[in-house]
Amino acid sequence: MKYTKQPLTIDEQFELLSNRGLEFIDVSEAKNTLLNISYYRLSSYLYPFRISNDCNQRFKTIPDFGTEC
Repeated sequence: MKYTKQPLTIDEQFELLSNRGLEFIDVSEAKNTLLNISYYRLSSYLYPFRISNDCNQRFKTIPDFGTEC
């Protein structure tokens, strides 16, 4: 099986999440987290927060990424 998607850099992963409506308190910390776990692993946890039937895969209003519970 040949993969057609090219891997995204950390900056591109951050930009993608930001463009989809995810807000970040600390950009540096968010990028470091993406460096450790990547967008692809994180995206499955964010799936319930996506707006249904939105072809742009934007997120509902959720707590900021990096907010401690």
